[in-house]
Amino acid sequence: MPEEGPVASFDLNTTSAGGQGRGIVIESAALVWKCRTQSRRRSFDVISAIHLWADPHAEGAVARCDIAFADGDRLRLMVSDDDFAPAKGKYVEYRGFVLGLLEHLSPAQRARIDFREGPSAARRMSSIVVAGCGLAACIGGMVFGALSGAFGQEDNGWLLFPLLLLFALLMAGVLAASLRNREKPFDPAAVPPRALPPVPGSAPRDGWCRLVGHPGRRSDLAEFACDLAPRRAGILGDVDLAEEAERDDAVGIGGMRRQAP
Repeated sequence: MPEEGPVASFDLNTTSAGGQGRGIVIESAALVWKCRTQSRRRSFDVISAIHLWADPHAEGAVARCDIAFADGDRLRLMVSDDDFAPAKGKYVEYRGFVLGLLEHLSPAQRARIDFREGPSAARRMSSIVVAGCGLAACIGGMVFGALSGAFGQEDNGWLLFPLLLLFALLMAGVLAASLRNREKPFDPAAVPPRALPPVPGSAPRDGWCRLVGHPGRRSDLAEFACDLAPRRAGILGDVDLAEEAERDDAVGIGGMRRQAP
């Protein structure tokens, strides 16, 4: 049986049934975190699911890791815009926690855990609805303008048609990307890069630059649609265990450091 004790600690925001807190420790066989005035400890053996999500354009949380336990308890760790403003070292600390936790799980524990990354059904549906409504409005505007002659009633009125066409193509791209993008499982030994925030100072990756696409990957137009959709407040209410990821490329899990950078 592995020896218990702290392996690495991380100064990250936590939320669980015991309330909100700050700070979490990875032990050799368990997680220990602070919530309000007490500490909680849960063994790796009772983890049932780990869901990752990262979105630089979301309001509030930028990246988060949701951990579900077999008894229904949940733990959420996140880094937010406020954290990133003064020090982008939180990127590194969050990545260190996620990769460190996955590294310390045994093969038997990994086999029991549901690993997922990608947008929740609610987030995906909101993107589809927004894009669909925008596309319908653009097509309706073009049809109305063409039939009524509105495009030629004013000077340069014809410019409205290419503008509506451009926006329709944009909404069509958002809709297509949203239909393709969905929650999916991932290999804990090869975490998809889009499921984690980028390393500070590195070149921006696809998905972390707005409205940038890449062959074989989801276009970030879907993120633009999600920005337009209404967002719900709350942290653990109806927890969606993953939000926004798509790539099949992967990064390996590196070695664990005693203290996060």
